[in-house]
Amino acid sequence: MEHYNIDFPLLRENLSTKFGGEWIILVKFHYSNRKKSTSFIGEENILNVSRYNDIQELMLIADVGITDYSSWIFDFMLTRRPAFLFADDIHDYELERGLYYPLDSTPFPLAETNEELMQNILSFDNESYQCSLEKFLKDKGCVENGLASTKVAEKIKEILLPIKEEHIS
Repeated sequence: MEHYNIDFPLLRENLSTKFGGEWIILVKFHYSNRKKSTSFIGEENILNVSRYNDIQELMLIADVGITDYSSWIFDFMLTRRPAFLFADDIHDYELERGLYYPLDSTPFPLAETNEELMQNILSFDNESYQCSLEKFLKDKGCVENGLASTKVAEKIKEILLPIKEEHIS
């Protein structure tokens, strides 16, 4: 697959160097590419999860995210965990499809080569990343504060309580 040339063993090594611990890489290809996603089968601690349907569950267990153009990264950013972009075909992609946001305007370190991706991981500065995340979210109008469920429950009660009282009296 021409645009999926991440050096997974080196990626594992660099993640371990930067963040510590032993790493297992979960790889999820887009639905249209998952039949081609067998190129790394048999590599140690690299699992193909392309057939796993719930990306939200995968994000829940991921310590770091890496994608090219997938919008899941904007959900993942709410975890405040490190996320990286690897877009080795960015120039072709921009010409063919365009982007909602220019990738360099997002808080995610952008790499066009395997070497750049590895350098972005090794030089990752969490403090700077968190500031960039906050600025990006604020600029886009994100109001996530961890209280969404409470607010929804309060709104439901506000709407239903008068209806309940009307039926009781």
